[in-house]
Amino acid sequence: MKKAVNPAEKIKAYCDFSFSVVAKDDEMRALFEFSEDTAREVQKYVTTIPDLIREIKIDRDRELEILCGMISAYSGREKDDPRIVKVAITVSTMISGFLIMLFKIRKEETVSATEGPKMKFSGEILEKTTNEEFSAFIISGLDALIKTTFKDKN
Repeated sequence: MKKAVNPAEKIKAYCDFSFSVVAKDDEMRALFEFSEDTAREVQKYVTTIPDLIREIKIDRDRELEILCGMISAYSGREKDDPRIVKVAITVSTMISGFLIMLFKIRKEETVSATEGPKMKFSGEILEKTTNEEFSAFIISGLDALIKTTFKDKN
């Protein structure tokens, strides 16, 4: 991201990182999928977990702050506009959801019979998704979010 010249390049670099590194590295994926629910479950058995949870939460908060800054610059809106946080959380959720689905497909997890042909078709598409397609998907979603979120002053 340091090499990115403009806000659009920074957003693309962020998407590229998410797809290229996180989606292909099992250890990164495990951290990426570490939810607060998981942390609560682990905490039942491990007494030293609170420090680890705080560290993960700080990293997530820092990542959200960075994403807010990128979206602010990309959209031309002030960083303190509360709608920026809403857009950033939505974009982060889009990335997470897409990558988690991709992890399931790439690990060849079975799809239940009730999910049928539609899920199988989706899996085939996801399996063939490239880094460029992933970035384009996220950025087009971001563009749509910005357009609808900031269409009026409220």
